Amino acid sequence: MVFARIVQRKKPIIVFIHGWAMNSTSMNVFEEVASSLDISTINFDLPGHGKSAGEHGSVSASVRAIRKLVGKNIPILVGYSLGGIIAQRYAEKYPVKGLFLISTTSTHAH
Repeated sequence: MVFARIVQRKKPIIVFIHGWAMNSTSMNVFEEVASSLDISTINFDLPGHGKSAGEHGSVSASVRAIRKLVGKNIPILVGYSLGGIIAQRYAEKYPVKGLFLISTTSTHAH
């Protein structure tokens, strides 16, 4: 089970994805800004991090968790470090409205 804070509003959903060995509180400042703009947000602990059960560091489990949280909605993803890698993997499989990567690396081979 994944621990998540979901705030439903009128505008598109932004999903905040934290980095390795962190939890959702590291993305609170971004969540607060989005909330002040009346944007729907999902801020969650990756599997095996914070209050979430599961395999620590599993990119595929994290992608599945995001998909379950957003359902059929097309999200905007904001990923920091490992969260950026997870965001890119999600975007390779499912549609996204936007992708914001912070201190991460590309998942594409050069």
